Amino acid sequence: MNVFDLFSSLLPFIIIVGGLISFFGRMTKENNEKQQQQQRQRQQTSPGQPQQEPKAETANEKQIDWRDLFNTDEFEQKTSWPGSEPVKASEVEQQNSDLKQEQERQREKKRKLDERLKKIRKRSSAQSGEPVASESNGLNLQFDQISNKEAMKGVVWAEVLGRPRARQPHQTFVRNRRNG
Repeated sequence: MNVFDLFSSLLPFIIIVGGLISFFGRMTKENNEKQQQQQRQRQQTSPGQPQQEPKAETANEKQIDWRDLFNTDEFEQKTSWPGSEPVKASEVEQQNSDLKQEQERQREKKRKLDERLKKIRKRSSAQSGEPVASESNGLNLQFDQISNKEAMKGVVWAEVLGRPRARQPHQTFVRNRRNG
């Protein structure tokens, strides 16, 4: 008999045994969880009676629930943070109303400053004779009045202030680098 034949006949047997062990392990785990839940319910329903000590469990059966170890409700009730006192609802409402009043004052101040800015823009445009750029039609750059020299200067400045050429290589250079 060949080693491969032996392995091929044992493989299905090993898989079946592993599946059965896993299945029965899950069943016992579920039963243990149900027993623990029932025990917790019994302890919760009879708070006046002394709590019973849980039976000593083996390492395989022992399961620790973090909610039992760290009861956050008791922690929050017992803990008082330094500098934190209970805040009354009237104090919170007073602070809220103060903040709303401050917000209204800021809005009114901004509105007045916006009106003042509009007046200044109108005066400056009236003095210079240029049309006013309103918010609705956007910025008026008057491209129809640009000379050829100014356009050339604009292109040069765009190249100077723009992204470096090394960061934007031409397509032929990229192809040559890949092939070469």
